[in-house]
Amino acid sequence: MSGGLGSCGCAGKPFVYDRSVTSNGTPILAFPDNSAALASALQGTDVRFTGAAAVAANGSVAPKLYAPASWQSGSARKTSRPSIHRAAPVSAASTPDPHA
Repeated sequence: MSGGLGSCGCAGKPFVYDRSVTSNGTPILAFPDNSAALASALQGTDVRFTGAAAVAANGSVAPKLYAPASWQSGSARKTSRPSIHRAAPVSAASTPDPHA
């Protein structure tokens, strides 16, 4: 998010993670990159991760992602803390990093 515009990936190419994120059931990659529409989608009330393993682990329901209505430092998807992925519960991997 920058200047009210939402973007995915880097240099015009989405991250693998971006391919499994939806907003109100619409894949975020369906929204134009660097657009107000994508910014709104990324700050929606129903942003979910649809990866098969995540859905299976969440009782066949795509888990909701933390998507605050306004930018919060450390809340970006790319700031999840890899060091906790091995030892912490699944929910800890998506906990915002206060040191980001």
